[in-house]
Amino acid sequence: MTISLFHQPKFNLSERDYRRLPKFLRFAYLILETKGDGPSIRRLLQAVYHPMNYYVFHLDLEASDSEGVIREFGNVMVIGKADLVTYNGPTMISSKLHAVAILLKEAKDWVWFLNLSASDYPLMSHDV
Repeated sequence: MTISLFHQPKFNLSERDYRRLPKFLRFAYLILETKGDGPSIRRLLQAVYHPMNYYVFHLDLEASDSEGVIREFGNVMVIGKADLVTYNGPTMISSKLHAVAILLKEAKDWVWFLNLSASDYPLMSHDV
């Protein structure tokens, strides 16, 4: 008797439904940055960046201007000097809602929303 630790969902997609799925799923990222996060944020952006995705950087009040992200890309938006984000506080929720509002206004074709910080790093690339 074998016990499976992972449940694999069975999707019953018809050929017509399968053809209606987007060819490329666009991700919308919220990346929170605070004081001292500059090098980690640049490393994270290099790891998750794809020209088809959207990125919103929330620079809180403690982030210095030298720690700002590169604004040269058309798919990177920056909320500069926004709120001081308190871990597990209401400002964490408000920063997420603010970012989602910007993304819904500026880029409507994303499918998944991901919230990241300087301590996060992907296990695999988006192209896998």
